[in-house]
Amino acid sequence: MPNDSLLLFLLRQTGLFTETQIETFASAERAEDETVAMLVARLGLASEEEFLRAIAKILGMEYMPVADLEATRELVELLPAHTAAQYNVAPVRNTDGLLTVVTCDPFDTRMLDGLRVACGRPVDAVVCASEDVGKFVRKCYGVGAAALDKM
Repeated sequence: MPNDSLLLFLLRQTGLFTETQIETFASAERAEDETVAMLVARLGLASEEEFLRAIAKILGMEYMPVADLEATRELVELLPAHTAAQYNVAPVRNTDGLLTVVTCDPFDTRMLDGLRVACGRPVDAVVCASEDVGKFVRKCYGVGAAALDKM
């Protein structure tokens, strides 16, 4: 998670918010498992998807809708189910040994480090709305992933 001043700078860079909205965001309390994008949506400042598309562009990341993606066995085997559930990510491609996962939290750098250790390979991320990521995790790993997610 970036520090507060960097985060507020990034919010300004999206062009989505007025200064008053940024002040509202800055003074809001965030729940323990709430991502920046979820907080933006909860405060009614922008939809989660709209915010993630804008912030991905600024961060040089890809926004990838996962609705039409297939969960291949080869990809799923590269990332253990408990790790996918722990970080709420799912594998979307493996190119030249670089595993790309989809996440709803582009600010979670600890997640990338944890995935590198768990997978034993370089890991990169693309972003998508949390509800879609959750659905794709369940599509990849089955109903058991939902139980793991709640643990």
